[in-house]
Amino acid sequence: MKNLVMVEINNKIEQTKKVLEDLEEKRYDVFCLQIQSKLDKIIELAMELSDSKYLTSHEFEEWPMIYTDFDYKTLIDSKGDSNLLERFLSEEYFISLDKQNNCAMMSIGPCILVNDDGDVLDQDNQKWVISKSDYETREELKELIEKYMEKTGCYPSVIDCNRNGFMTYFKV
Repeated sequence: MKNLVMVEINNKIEQTKKVLEDLEEKRYDVFCLQIQSKLDKIIELAMELSDSKYLTSHEFEEWPMIYTDFDYKTLIDSKGDSNLLERFLSEEYFISLDKQNNCAMMSIGPCILVNDDGDVLDQDNQKWVISKSDYETREELKELIEKYMEKTGCYPSVIDCNRNGFMTYFKV
């Protein structure tokens, strides 16, 4: 008898979880309809991100990210909507929010990283492709990177990255 009661309780718990998940999905659907009135701000944010020259790394992201200052509260009516906004921006625009630092971020995908020692890593293949001993000047490095890109047919961003993780776009 005790086992039957436990089975019934577990069934009720599972049913309740399903109802709550369904309600959360409906809440998200309503949020998506409401946020349509603020699409101009979202498009503006996406354009700001695409023009951004600020780079960062994020503990939950594999690749470098561009970022821009952004107060997410301008797009929501209540604090409870911040998670819905975060989901919406991520699913629809591939934009991540860092609510603690009031910024929006977007991954730029795998890059070619030039470290402090001058060695070059292709993040996509996870291989060191150029050694500091292969060149003497930044101009020579630029030519080697261009040849490597032509050989692979892939033209990712090229990033300088120091030991502390600070990143900037590669410049000669």
